[in-house]
Amino acid sequence: PVLALGAALFVSSLPTIAQLAARREFAQLMAAYKQTILRVTLGLCPILAGAWYLAAWLLGKFAPAYAASIWPFRILMLGTFFMFMNQLSSAFIMALGQFRVIMGVALINLVVYLSLAPWLIEQHGASGAALATTVMEGVNTLMQLVVVYVLLRSARADAQSGKLSA
Repeated sequence: PVLALGAALFVSSLPTIAQLAARREFAQLMAAYKQTILRVTLGLCPILAGAWYLAAWLLGKFAPAYAASIWPFRILMLGTFFMFMNQLSSAFIMALGQFRVIMGVALINLVVYLSLAPWLIEQHGASGAALATTVMEGVNTLMQLVVVYVLLRSARADAQSGKLSA
């Protein structure tokens, strides 16, 4: 449910982000991006920390058959933070019209996951699969943070130097 909420939130903000990009308000876009990253971090961290501790109790109480899956679940909770950040960054990248960049990121994700998953799953089972997913999402987050920063910085520099027509 958290990811669905994030997806709805970021997709609904896409027109606003795209308008700022169309008006070449790149400084405002960068400020909005940084502010949103901070808000997502401050909002998600307490929720995920609470879920980390509550999950074992909830599984034991209401779904004892799944109590043994606590570690894969916890590992994926960490991945949830990265997935949320990726949705945010993807919205900015799409608003800037960089659809091929999204495809490149997806291909790198595939390579990272396929490099990690066979070994981690063999060594750690379900926890290994969760770890491969979480690491892939973490790498994705780092890539997209850099991509958005570079795109906004170069678009801002181009706009200031007059390379972009008004």
